[in-house]
Amino acid sequence: MRNILCRVTGCVIVYALVRAAWAGPDIKLEMGGYWRVQGIQLFNQYDLDHVPTGTAPVEPAQHAAYLMQRLRLEPKLSFEKLVTLRMQADVFDDAVWGDNEQATYGVPLFAEQPTSTNFLGQPVNSIQFKRAWLELNIPVGLLRIGRQPSNWGLGILSNAGDGFDDDFGENHFGSTFDRIAFATKPISIYKTIKGAPNVDSNFIIAYAYDMLSEEPCVVDRPPLATRGFDCTFLDPVQRYTKFFNERPFGSSNWLSHNSNDVQEHILVAYYNNEKWHPWSVNDQLKFGTYIVFRVQNKSFTVPLRPPNPNTGFPGDVDNGAFAGIYDGYYKLRWGPWYSEAEGYYIRGRASGVLPLGNYEKDAGIIGAVWRGGWMTDQFDAIFEWGYSSGDGNIGDGFFTQRPLHPDYNVGLILYEEVMRQRSYVVYSRFFANALQSLGGVIDSYYLFPRVRWRPFPGLEGVLGVLAAWRDQADNALFDPARDSFMGFETDAGIKYSWAEDHLNFKLEGGLLFFGDALGEYNSSVASSLQARMAFLF
Repeated sequence: MRNILCRVTGCVIVYALVRAAWAGPDIKLEMGGYWRVQGIQLFNQYDLDHVPTGTAPVEPAQHAAYLMQRLRLEPKLSFEKLVTLRMQADVFDDAVWGDNEQATYGVPLFAEQPTSTNFLGQPVNSIQFKRAWLELNIPVGLLRIGRQPSNWGLGILSNAGDGFDDDFGENHFGSTFDRIAFATKPISIYKTIKGAPNVDSNFIIAYAYDMLSEEPCVVDRPPLATRGFDCTFLDPVQRYTKFFNERPFGSSNWLSHNSNDVQEHILVAYYNNEKWHPWSVNDQLKFGTYIVFRVQNKSFTVPLRPPNPNTGFPGDVDNGAFAGIYDGYYKLRWGPWYSEAEGYYIRGRASGVLPLGNYEKDAGIIGAVWRGGWMTDQFDAIFEWGYSSGDGNIGDGFFTQRPLHPDYNVGLILYEEVMRQRSYVVYSRFFANALQSLGGVIDSYYLFPRVRWRPFPGLEGVLGVLAAWRDQADNALFDPARDSFMGFETDAGIKYSWAEDHLNFKLEGGLLFFGDALGEYNSSVASSLQARMAFLF
């Protein structure tokens, strides 16, 4: 029924857009997007039969081979240059071929009608309307309202996850916010008021307001409650009890729980000059800052202990949560020389984040990436260094670990596959799935030099070498007694596009040689071979 409703809803919306496009000559409908299919082979992704610092059994992942696909539709409806309505819908979003969610029991030989399950094992709707927002050009700037993508700098903090912009791997997630954003060029406004003949300016300032959460806890009703997909450290029974008490069916009272809403305010100052060097068309100079303040009056992530007159315990106090995110970015192209970097610092505090009596927690998290090298029309040589701070003890009162965005892809195996699976296995033991990396760089620093060669238009070869070391040896993710070296990886790929870049093919593979920090794997090497075919429109 869910899939049928999605298909019907999708047809209705597409029909409405087409009808609107026919309403008059000033309304214009455009369609963009892509279709892609991927084939993936993995060997020894996680062939341990125990977690790094414990004996809890896990299923070894010694070999995986699967296909998955996505169709992304991006219609755009515009009226002259005044207003544009944009949408993004994904059909079979990273759906694994042939999975039917065990709907055919006992006789898989006769199975048919596959369902939609992604590579993380989560059921997804056949059609997902992920984003829809309005862009309004007003005399003093641009106003964007609705559920929209967010992208900044290199994408290590906020990454829209659009297109095929990585040397290796694919985008699977993307940053999406319910947002009201306004951007303007103050110097252009000043020049206009003064009557200057040229009012152009490269300096932009922006403000955005995001509603992140009306109710921060996600609770799966039984029997799915055992899966642990949740933002808290509560066990499944506690989560369901909390959900039943706070959000009973048929009641909208939960919308009045304003004290636990999570909101954020964003300030941006950005200089963007695509032609800063007048005699070189490729030269660029960009720099700016992206500042975020996240606020929650009360956390409500664990049950607060009441006062106990017998012991004199005064009871727990929930002081809410606050996070300040300070991000800086620059990009410089000067002839063949190239340099680009982004770094962020997250400072904050939160109440009620651990179930063992530690109800106050501070945070100090650092993430950074620097790239530099030589780039020409045929050949690029890039050196990259990156860092994501770890946490030696996630159970103490100071939290310092957060992975880089999972759509900032570094290599093909170590972070994208091995550490993604490892962080899931480790943190799911105590219902802390929110800490998993999903493929982003986590608790480590790395070196990632690579070269690209384009012998003729449409063809590109990429070769990269990745070496990584753990940072703080998270006592759940790593064994602190081991050496810090995580591994050495070599990746290579061939990309070819034709038909005016509407058709795109990629073949890539890699070898990962495990370092001591990852423990005693049953094999010393992991490998992957992946292919992609895409149609861009």
